Amino acid sequence: MEKSSLSELILLLEIGAYLHDIGKLSSYFIFSKAKGSVALDFHGQIIFLNYKTGKISKRLYEFLNTDIYKLLNIDRTFKDVELNFSLLHMVCAHHGCSRCLKDGFCPLKDRIENFKMMSLLKTADHMDASNPLDVGKQGFFDVYIDKFFKKEEVPVKNLNKMRSEIYKKLDEVVLKYDKKEIDTETLRNSIIDITKRPFLKTLSETRLYANDITLFDHSFATSTLFKAYLSAYFYFDFPFPKNFSTVRYYYIKFKKDEALKRNLEISYALSNVVYEDDFFYTVYPAINKKSVKSKLKEIVGEYEIIKDPYELFPQYKDFLNHLKVKDVKAIKKNYTGKEALLDVKRVIYFAILQEKEEYTREMKSFTRHLKNVSKGIAKNKNNFVKFLKKLIELKALKKHIEAPPPIEQIRKFLGVQNSREFEPYLEEYFDLITSPIRPPSPKEMSKMFLKFFRKTHSFKKVLMHFVVVRPMTLGRLIAFGRAVKVYKR
Repeated sequence: MEKSSLSELILLLEIGAYLHDIGKLSSYFIFSKAKGSVALDFHGQIIFLNYKTGKISKRLYEFLNTDIYKLLNIDRTFKDVELNFSLLHMVCAHHGCSRCLKDGFCPLKDRIENFKMMSLLKTADHMDASNPLDVGKQGFFDVYIDKFFKKEEVPVKNLNKMRSEIYKKLDEVVLKYDKKEIDTETLRNSIIDITKRPFLKTLSETRLYANDITLFDHSFATSTLFKAYLSAYFYFDFPFPKNFSTVRYYYIKFKKDEALKRNLEISYALSNVVYEDDFFYTVYPAINKKSVKSKLKEIVGEYEIIKDPYELFPQYKDFLNHLKVKDVKAIKKNYTGKEALLDVKRVIYFAILQEKEEYTREMKSFTRHLKNVSKGIAKNKNNFVKFLKKLIELKALKKHIEAPPPIEQIRKFLGVQNSREFEPYLEEYFDLITSPIRPPSPKEMSKMFLKFFRKTHSFKKVLMHFVVVRPMTLGRLIAFGRAVKVYKR
């Protein structure tokens, strides 16, 4: 596929990722998340509902419901990625198909896990999730956006009207696209321009402590990460992340030049500019690959890599590090900071126990293999070399197993004989601290706790980083960057 066709494909898929939460521009969505509400959340099915009630035109609905490969007149698969799904599927299926309202045949039904684009969208979407408490839910009408330096009320009663106006404007743009009066670049830019202002007026997450990210911030962050990983896969054969715990991206600082920005966002469709001051900033994974470094330099010129997002706002670093996503005492009745630290220690010890159990299994397997290799030493020099290598690996495994804390001490502390016995507690713990946004795997989360603990050697820092302090997600960075610009005026 030529570069122009490839960038068109990425831009069209980016549109789907950007529009995935359009159903949150809805009073019903706000009501479904309000304190005491028992209403079901149908934000993923909003297009179907609106089409059935005549609130969205047939032309716009058919455009959204046309398979990607048909819209671009390309093969239905590219680099093992199936393209026989629509932009509408990216809206309705990013949380799964349990509330499907689509009539007739659907290629995703019973095989959604086979669609790499849906898995990537789900992962990118999850990266911007926060973990506030349900006790911090806002009401039905008194709903506020925390803009860091001030608050703004969400116009709940007007959200449905705003969405209807978006449909009308999108219909006009789609008509021009159908007539080939505009290209995919103009379509993408027009959709963002049409939706940005209304998306800024409402929230992606209505609960307190997470209500600093508007629908625009979340939509743009999700579509940017989606776009970055998609382009990394198509251009550089960089694998898609398996889940949110394997996502790694860095900030790229480059010259503030509109031509370079268009190179990045459109010509190559590599990523998006997510913040600007005297420079432009973008995000990208795989920056250690030579091919990526070379291409980035070709696209944006000289650049600087920034690994810590807080370094983009050095004068506000302390302020951002003291923004809470929850208060420990509110996690459950009579819960204390001491108990919270003890729970973190349990999670970390569980992860260590799992490691040691795995090393023990490997050591048993190695020991058996070592005996077999040792029998052939006298016959073959190669067997002797193999024996030495296996012996070195065996010693390394033994060192890991014997490293403190001892496995018996961990079992005693956790009150279990093996890690499997502790898993129900682990599930309960992560349900409690991240409810209702649950990580895809508590085991993966425990590994992340352990990794951060080995980096900081502090249970308290793990507690603050993963439970208490608002994480500097990409959506939050976009929101804060905009707030800083307004504050400085």
